[in-house]
Amino acid sequence: MRNSKKKLKLKLILLFTPLLIVIATQYQSLIDWYNGYIVYCYEPGFSAQISNDKGQTIGIIYPTPISLSSNREQQAAFYNPATSSLRTLTSPDKDWPICRPEAINLKGIIVGTIVKKPEQSFVTQAILWEDEIPMETFSLQGNRYLQPRDINNSNEVVGFSYKVKTIGQVSMYIEQEAFYWSKTKGIISLKEQLGFKVTTAKEINNSGMVIGDYVDKNQWKSYYFYKGKVHPIDIPNKKGTKFPVMARNINNRGEVLVQEVSYETSILSDEDNLVGIWTPKQGFRKINGTKDITIVIGLGIDDQSRLLIEGVENSTRYFYIYDSGKLRKLPEFNSILSLQYHSFTENGWLAGTTGDMIMMDLRGFVLKLIR
Repeated sequence: MRNSKKKLKLKLILLFTPLLIVIATQYQSLIDWYNGYIVYCYEPGFSAQISNDKGQTIGIIYPTPISLSSNREQQAAFYNPATSSLRTLTSPDKDWPICRPEAINLKGIIVGTIVKKPEQSFVTQAILWEDEIPMETFSLQGNRYLQPRDINNSNEVVGFSYKVKTIGQVSMYIEQEAFYWSKTKGIISLKEQLGFKVTTAKEINNSGMVIGDYVDKNQWKSYYFYKGKVHPIDIPNKKGTKFPVMARNINNRGEVLVQEVSYETSILSDEDNLVGIWTPKQGFRKINGTKDITIVIGLGIDDQSRLLIEGVENSTRYFYIYDSGKLRKLPEFNSILSLQYHSFTENGWLAGTTGDMIMMDLRGFVLKLIR
């Protein structure tokens, strides 16, 4: 009888030990799950940048640990939570070996650029990948190059073309023109339709609404473009003049997340910066912090009008989801690590990176907001 009990006890230990190991190793994920999140990815050396609403994420793999003097090349990467796989993106042309992903749509189509040499980073072609497989490249003739910025679920791409000006060892964009690309229409310059001399296009939603920037009197401002109509994004102040803001994101409802221009020049400021939602019909609606939390930066907006926010609480920076006037703090992972949330998708996927700044060791993560 005693031997039977011992055998039963041993069987139970053997049965539950693997489960206990899984629980122990996934402890952080379980804690986040109970707080309303599931952690799908926590990869060393991976800087997770942009996700779609399947959690498929693009980013960059860095040498691990990172060294500022390292000559090892960075690699473009694609993470798929369905298979828990992290794979590198490759170029179909050996003469253009360097890959840089920019955006991914719900079909898993990735748009980015390929580059000849690190020292010629401004000499680019645009490329599409399906998952991690190269589909096609497109470029302009002559000395104009393409910088794609976004792709929607109809595989429509926006970005800007440009020429390169080099002074000494410094290269820069000049003569930027916003462009639109599709498989059937090819590359179309938006310069004439927008009516500005220098323009860029940042994002295009699934309805074809575009946001971007333009130069007016030597100052960068933002616009909204849809069905041939251009709307400069401005905020009237009490004196009746215009206060310029920068458009950061647009969701599929046509709501634009905007940030005051001073953010571009005072990125380290902990002051209460102007962040809000703008539409052509309703204009601007400011997002307010709380008594204890100061809103510093707006980083993303989803289709439920929730915002990804960076704020300051007790002199410390944290990341939050702003939802119907309430701020909900996002996971911090490890307090000794630096933390940056890079993107917030239409329905609640988040991508970002933590890093030990002493060891220069990055870890990319992908989260799903479940409530």
